[in-house]
Parts: sequence; structure tokens; C-alpha cells
Amino acid sequence: MHVSAQSAPSPQPETFVPGSPNVPSPEIAAFLDLPNHAPTRQGFLQSLSQIDPAAPRSDALTQALILALSARNLDMRPAQEFVQHALFYEVSADDAQARVSLPPSTVSLITAFLYHRCNDSLNLEPALIDLRAGLLGFAQTGAAPGEDQIALAEALARHSFTNEYIWEVTETEQAQIDQLTQALSQTIESGGNVSAFALFLVGAHQPLDTIPALRNWVLGLARQDVTAVPDTLRLMVLDRLIEDDIAIDTLTPIQSETSAKVRAQYEENPYPRWRHLPTPTPCDSVETYVAAMLDQPPVSTANTSFNPKVLIAGAGTGQHPIFVAQNLPTAAVLAVDLSRASLAYGIREAAMRDVKNIAFGQGDILQLTGVEQEFDLIESMGVLHHMQDPERGLQALVQALKPGGYLRLGLYSETARRAVTSARQRFATGAYGDDLASIRQFRRDLLDAQEEHAVPLWAFNDFYKTSEFRDLAMHVQEHQFTLPALKSLLKRNGLTFLGFSNPSATAALTKMPASQAKRRRRDFQAWERFEKRNPDAFANMYQFFCVKN
Repeated sequence: MHVSAQSAPSPQPETFVPGSPNVPSPEIAAFLDLPNHAPTRQGFLQSLSQIDPAAPRSDALTQALILALSARNLDMRPAQEFVQHALFYEVSADDAQARVSLPPSTVSLITAFLYHRCNDSLNLEPALIDLRAGLLGFAQTGAAPGEDQIALAEALARHSFTNEYIWEVTETEQAQIDQLTQALSQTIESGGNVSAFALFLVGAHQPLDTIPALRNWVLGLARQDVTAVPDTLRLMVLDRLIEDDIAIDTLTPIQSETSAKVRAQYEENPYPRWRHLPTPTPCDSVETYVAAMLDQPPVSTANTSFNPKVLIAGAGTGQHPIFVAQNLPTAAVLAVDLSRASLAYGIREAAMRDVKNIAFGQGDILQLTGVEQEFDLIESMGVLHHMQDPERGLQALVQALKPGGYLRLGLYSETARRAVTSARQRFATGAYGDDLASIRQFRRDLLDAQEEHAVPLWAFNDFYKTSEFRDLAMHVQEHQFTLPALKSLLKRNGLTFLGFSNPSATAALTKMPASQAKRRRRDFQAWERFEKRNPDAFANMYQFFCVKN
């Protein structure tokens, strides 16, 4: 089999002119010259707030945005938001031909965006779905695709893989995809040339690793020469095959009924599917790391841990433990999770990034007494609130922590999750399953309802990926906390609160005089007043550090 990317010459469409042109700035030129220089990067990102995303872009701005999107870290959020606004104006079109005949600068920008980021703009989503439909309609005409059409189809396939096919597919579209899939399978089995355009269109609507003939071909090619596997097929097919074969140590049994249900959810939808990590800031000790996360000066103690043992309880797909391992390069990090599928994803990502100070194992927090270690630092983000008895889980973590050791937790805020609570109630009373069709339907019903909340559900990034949406609004088990309840929980379990690591919280403290910030950092009543004024401040959980007494 050979993947053919033959295409017809691309027509040159008219330039899109929605507003007044923007002018190249010194910040753009500086970023293009020194993209890895932090002050230069921040200067460029800040300059975007002064640019109209609806205005025609200079070539320099397009190049800078593409460079920012492709950066392998999370620092480029302002660039993603700018691009999402710009593409909303450029991709929206009323007729099918216009949807697939975009200006070259738009094609370059949208392919970079879809390759490297996951759309979380509710305004842009329909335009991207229309673009996908336009390309599928173009394929039905039998005309030869141009290079731009192939590039757009490939980018949409990669993006659909990332958002785990959360976009709806019509019955007509599914019938067309079924026909394309059958034709692809027959061509592969006969050793013929496969149309790259057709292959990517199928991948934009459903997982490519579900096509047996394609799986076999990719595996055979990889055994001969892994570098010969095209990048998109490696991402969408080969990496899944690699994960299937990864051996994972079992550290503890999984006996709790609730743990078994949670495990089943994450085996089906490993969470989260990710591509990027924050830029690491290597620290020489746990104390330095904790201080950096709390945005405060480090405090040296007699018990400073320069070669710490770290436990990530609830490792998911590895993004969190790999980040910690990179920030604590002298640490021995143990990453534990219920789900083998999630752990396999993390093991593959750690190997790809050559992160060697980390080990992965399957286990249940409730059974941690079987792990014969005491840890200098334990982090458990977004885990305890999915247990039947969160306090019992906390007690297991505290028992595994050294005296004077640090514990970082992430727990849901009742105040910030009012929209989530409403959605969960709707899910509980509806006749929804947990398959992809039901997830799509539930998401559509929520959008149609358009309930009013201070933080609407679609303001959460989790709304835009299947596994994350399921975790957000359809989880089999969830508890939420208030600040008074959190204060009591920590006191009962011999923990001293050190402060929140949420950006909204640390930003609020930086605006205060140092002496006032020091007092407020650990003052629960002050944080209660803060949350009342800013009800969405902890939308991404209460994220905080404490120390074992």
C-alpha cells in the first residue's frame, strides 16, 4: 500500500479583507528573531491585545502566530485565543465552495492551529464543522483535491483525534464515511495507492485505528522502519498500538466498587488527551518547588529535600507527573492511576520526552499501605472528589506522607461548579448512555438549553474533548467542597494549609503589600470573601498546598 497525496493545482482565491489592516510591530519582529526568549515572548503575547483579529494580517503576524501555536508549552494561550477570534471571521462561509477555497494565509494558520491546539471557542466550532462538511462534500464530487484541501483534511483529522471526535456527525455524513472506509480497506488489502485526502477525511470523522487493514499496514511498516510511518499515522494509529503493548506494574489491588466504576470510565476514555506541557522551571528541592508554585520566596528548613520521593496519586495520562518530574529533576516520581489505558499513554509520552526520573504503576489510593514508601511530596489533583469517601482517600495519602512532608490537592469548588451541578442533574434525569453518540447528544442538549450561569459550562476547556466533557458533566462519582468544609477537613487530618496555587489566587496576592499578602495567604475567611466577589476564581478546582503536622 502507498498513501498518495496527488492533488490538482490549487486555485488562488481572493484575499479576505474583513477590516482595516494591522501593522507589523517591533514585538512581532522581536519574537520571530528570539521566540524562546521569555521577555520577547511575553511582549509579543501582550501586543496581541492591541491588534484587531478581524483585520487582514501581515505576513509577519501570520508567521509569528504559527510559531506560537507550534510551541510545545502552554504559555501561548493568548495566541490561541487571538487565532480563534481571527479564524471565526475567516473560515465562516455561506456556501460550500467558499469553505474549501480559503486564502493561503488562512490555510497556513488554520492548519497550524488544528495541528497543535484544540479549539475551545464555541463560536468557532460550527465554522470548523462546516469546513469538515465542505471537504467531505468536495470529495463526493470526484474532483481531484488541491494541496490546500489535503492539508486541511489532514489538520482536521489530527484535531478530531485530539478532541476525541466530540463533534456531531450527520447520518448522511456517516454513510459517506462508511463508504470511504470500505473503499480504503479494499485498496489497502489489494496493495493499491490510498488517497491521502480520503484517508484524512475518514480520520476527521472517526478513529483510524479502528480500521483493521490500516492497523496491520502501519504495524508492518513500523516493523520494517518506524521512521517511514507518516507523522499523522504515527499519532493516530501507531501510538495506539504501542500503548496496547506497554507492560504496566500493578502496585495495589482495586477492590472498591466506586474505584472500579471510575477505572472503567477512564479505560474507555483515558483522560486527558494532551499535547503540550507548561515550560518547566527546574527546582533543586521540594521546598523551592512549593514556593515557586505558590509564587512566594522559598524557605530553607533543616529537612530540605534535595533528592525527594514524590507520589502523584491519580496520574491520568501523564501530563501532571511528567510536569512534576521535569520541575524536580533530582526526584524519584511514582505515578499511580486506576486506568491502564491512561498509564500507557503517560508512559509513551514520558519516553518520547526522555523523562527518566518517573515510574508508573496501576493502583488504588485506598490501598496505598501496600506501597512501602514514605513520600516528601504527594500531589493528587482532581482525584479525591471522585471517590465514594474523599476523606478516607485523604487519610491514605496522609499516612503515606512523611512528617513535615508536603501535600498538594485539587478539589472541586461548589461555588464555581453551579453550571456543572445543573448539567449533572440533567444527565441523571435523562435517558443518556455513556457511548459517544450519547455524549454528543447530551452536549447538544446542553447547548440548546442555554442555561444562564455565572460560569457557563462551555466556558470550561473540558467542554471541547470527549473524555474531558465526560469527566466534567457525566462522571460516575463527584463531590464538591466549600471553603469552610475544606478548612475542617484539613484540621481533622493533621494538615496545615499553606496557600492556593491557582493563578487567580496568586495574582490577587501579588497586588497586596507583602505583609498583607503573607497574612491573607492562609486566611480561609479572607478567601471566602474573595470567592464571593469572584465566584469563578476556582473554576479549575481549589488547588492548594498543605504540610503534614
